[in-house]
Amino acid sequence: MNDEFDNSLINCLQRFIKEQDNVFANENVYGFAFIYPPEGQSLACAIGTTERLEEVVYKYIKLGYKNSDTNNHEGLKEWLKWSGPEDGWAGLHSDAFSELNAFLQKLIKEKKIKLYSDYLRKRITKNIKKIRKLAPNCKDCVFLFAYDFFSLELANYNKRINTIENYLKWQKEQIKAESLSNLIKKM
Repeated sequence: MNDEFDNSLINCLQRFIKEQDNVFANENVYGFAFIYPPEGQSLACAIGTTERLEEVVYKYIKLGYKNSDTNNHEGLKEWLKWSGPEDGWAGLHSDAFSELNAFLQKLIKEKKIKLYSDYLRKRITKNIKKIRKLAPNCKDCVFLFAYDFFSLELANYNKRINTIENYLKWQKEQIKAESLSNLIKKM
């Protein structure tokens, strides 16, 4: 099961990377996000680049957004960098993962994996070296796991989350809190 899943993951990532080839070839990638809900039944990816970040910063400045920093441009840039993939990240609405998502649904339906089991994160983590090799121009970029767009935003504001290791630890805490919350709702 794990080998079949890993092969599907790599095939979908290859499709996604090929689909986003222009981004990887012509832009400076700083972030590669694996986005999935805490239930773990689907996956999407998005790519953050400095070029798209600049476009979003200018868009927000034109709309009148201000940052409390003296340099409004740099302040907004820092704030928007990890604010969420919907702000200029590439590939967010790709269909490249439909095969993998169908496979995940099948595994859940057949009770081979459980909802909230963190199976996706574990399989991605196990394959991260392969994934890093697949992604051109992504040697130094940060690979993120996000349960939703809000997770990236919170990571930017919470001062104790200043490394990717702390970010992943924080995510685990969020899963536990959310699972507990869902358990309480069911009672």
